[in-house]
Amino acid sequence: MRYETSACNKRPNGEAGFSAAELMVVATIVIVLSVIAVFALRPTKRNYSADDGAELITNYLRDAYHRALAQRQTIRVDIDIPNQWVILVDENKLPVGDEIEIKRERLVSPVSMNRPSSGGAPIALPPAPYAYNPAVFNSSGIWSARFRSDGSIVDAAGNPESATLYFSPDQVTAKEMGLVRALTVFGPSGAIRKWYFDASNSTFVAGGK
Repeated sequence: MRYETSACNKRPNGEAGFSAAELMVVATIVIVLSVIAVFALRPTKRNYSADDGAELITNYLRDAYHRALAQRQTIRVDIDIPNQWVILVDENKLPVGDEIEIKRERLVSPVSMNRPSSGGAPIALPPAPYAYNPAVFNSSGIWSARFRSDGSIVDAAGNPESATLYFSPDQVTAKEMGLVRALTVFGPSGAIRKWYFDASNSTFVAGGK
């Protein structure tokens, strides 16, 4: 059986296929559509960046909590803002030994962990009894939570550590305050709670959104 090339696909010299000009037109269309898609997705990524940032830290804190209970070791979570890392560390102090880094991941970017302001004033803390002070980052821009073998959280001096961690899109605007998220950690029990900011009532509400 013979197959004949359609005349519409033949070049003037009799060869079948597409010309370089046609291929360049197709490539240009693909590039333009890709650029449009990237810009279209940017607002969506920003809308979910704080949720993603809070989820990442939640996973590390809960991992540390469960490892500390199971291994009977002090497990530490470091949030390193300048270098954009969250790090899980086994302090390995029982019986003796050096620290062992378990894993690390890049922080979600661009997400700010500073306490946002609204109307020129810092936004409210989560409601009582979860109104813990904002997490204090040291001079190196690092905040640490040490989970002990009983699940409690302590600071470097061994004192119970309760804190509020904030997450918001970088340079969040007044119209975007509903995108702000928070985590609270309760030192004595190691309990972790997630919050979203209800901009209409200027208060935090427990859970996700």
